[in-house]
Amino acid sequence: MQITTGLRPFGGHSGLTPLLPADGDPTQSTDHLADQLRGGRLGAEELVSRYSVMLFERFGTYEEVARRANLDRRTAKRYVLLAKNGGT
Repeated sequence: MQITTGLRPFGGHSGLTPLLPADGDPTQSTDHLADQLRGGRLGAEELVSRYSVMLFERFGTYEEVARRANLDRRTAKRYVLLAKNGGT
């Protein structure tokens, strides 16, 4: 499985949205996500996927992602993998 640092476009979204800022610093990912939210640059599926990845990186299990995001465990896993596989 290849892990990428960007997402493919969802719906009408025309460009890639990086998971992390250009410097790749994971401590900045929350601020980066917040900036994209404020700028209106995320679709609903991309938002849930990015949030799921943040939870997974912090807590390390799909079960905890599911519990915190109020998702089924399989759905949480799908969203995490969606983001990490570049939207495929």
